Amino acid sequence: MNYKTNIFIIIARLFKTAFQYMWRNIGLSIASMTVMTLSFFIIILCLILYYGSAKIIEYIDSKPPLIIYLKGNLTDEEGQKFLDKIKSSGLNVDVNLQDYEFSKRDFKEKIKDIEVDDSVLEGVLPRIAFIRGESQETLRKLISYLENDEEFLSLVDKQNIDKFGWYNFDIRQADFIRSLNEFVQIAGIVATGLLATVSMILIFITTKLSIGYHSKELEIMNLVGAQGWFIRTPFIINGALYGLISGIISVSMIWASYYLITTYYPNSINQILGIIGTVPWPEIDSYLILQFYLYVSLAGAILGCMSSFIAVIKYVSK
Repeated sequence: MNYKTNIFIIIARLFKTAFQYMWRNIGLSIASMTVMTLSFFIIILCLILYYGSAKIIEYIDSKPPLIIYLKGNLTDEEGQKFLDKIKSSGLNVDVNLQDYEFSKRDFKEKIKDIEVDDSVLEGVLPRIAFIRGESQETLRKLISYLENDEEFLSLVDKQNIDKFGWYNFDIRQADFIRSLNEFVQIAGIVATGLLATVSMILIFITTKLSIGYHSKELEIMNLVGAQGWFIRTPFIINGALYGLISGIISVSMIWASYYLITTYYPNSINQILGIIGTVPWPEIDSYLILQFYLYVSLAGAILGCMSSFIAVIKYVSK
């Protein structure tokens, strides 16, 4: 029997012993893994909320934050007057005044299932100006500067003033998402630290009780000359398995919840996304799912391994 074969036999025995310890304390093992699974589930939810809100903010910021609707028959001279008016505000903003063809293309894209002749749209749709500033506050100041200027108001689309106003700048959504993102970040850090600590303490106690339950067996192993690492390793493997299994179950719960919600309650998702704007729902592929399983399970195994290692160092004699 060569050296490699001996290594495999030893590893197999260690895992066999670890599974035996788990089985003999099945109630305690299940209780520990249940609490760890719920802890990981909450931690993952916090991470998803933080990541999702960050992506939503990124999406909102990537769009032109201020849209001004000018009259459709705006002349070149009036267009220049509009640009000069923006410049006279003294605010650092970038202005992109679209031509009328853009308005027609945009309108046709929104009603692509309906055929509309270009002649019908002539002069009806507003000219659109996209404005981006250094900050949301800069754009607020620009709106305040323009809204009482009669010369500027003569350039905007009258229909939009009557029905919707001359601009589109609802920053309440972005501000709410930013506040949510900051709250989730702080709450997530606190929850992750607290739940990770609870999980480590639970595995520590579970390992301690398991060591006490097998104390006579450990004494016999000591008497027959078993090495300390051989006695301790099964308990460390137990801790790693607790974390590994809990991680797998918690991720499975997340994906099961996602599947059920998107399959049976798609309208609820659309309503939620409608509140925060037209935010694209992220694509979920098998690679992303595999990454989730790998990272969470690995984190759980490391957490469990560390906690059980501390317990065996303290309670298992050499």
